[in-house]
Amino acid sequence: MQAIQDIFAIWPSISVMASELEQLPDTVSRWRKKGRIPVDVWPKIIETAARREVLITAAQLMNLNLEAPPRGRPRKAVSA
Repeated sequence: MQAIQDIFAIWPSISVMASELEQLPDTVSRWRKKGRIPVDVWPKIIETAARREVLITAAQLMNLNLEAPPRGRPRKAVSA
């Protein structure tokens, strides 16, 4: 796994991934757009990927999520 997108590539579509993870397709689509998968879903991702004969570890998911761009607006500098 080189990038978070590699996780999404395990499934043929967002809707199939969402179904197997018991999530709404819109939710999974937002994960892909943000480049971040919530920690509480990791066990299910590991389990369902294994059924597709792809080994993913929690460490890999953690590293891929760390590479995600920062969320939200940049902070303004505080002047003294």
